[in-house]
Amino acid sequence: NDHQTFFDRRKSSIYKNKPGFSIFGVGDYSFAPWKVAISGFYKKLGFVVVGPHKDKPVILDDTCYFIPCKSKNEADLLADLLNSPVSKEFFGSFIFWDAKRPITANILGNLDIFLLAKELGVEKELQKYRQNGQAKQLSLLLV
Repeated sequence: NDHQTFFDRRKSSIYKNKPGFSIFGVGDYSFAPWKVAISGFYKKLGFVVVGPHKDKPVILDDTCYFIPCKSKNEADLLADLLNSPVSKEFFGSFIFWDAKRPITANILGNLDIFLLAKELGVEKELQKYRQNGQAKQLSLLLV
């Protein structure tokens, strides 16, 4: 392996005396063709749309939080909502930027995505993708 020396230098205890490669928390959602993702290590709030690569879903590691989506349109809508000034102001009131992992599932889970959509006038559009108001809290969408 060309990159073995880099893997051997990892300091986290979760890698000690373990196989060189691990994937945590894999489920059907992992293979969604589209995702809206953010890294827990980001020092800036910015959600990105991640689409297929060579017609295959991109698999994210356990440092990322993401919402699985079935289409690019759904992912674009969610990313627009989450990157809106209203959303950034909301999340900014909870985030401690000096932390090693400033963006956490608990912080992300505080947002009611449907309330945000209503505030921004796109509630009906969001409901097309999220039937019957399921998963109102962002934490139920994030994996």
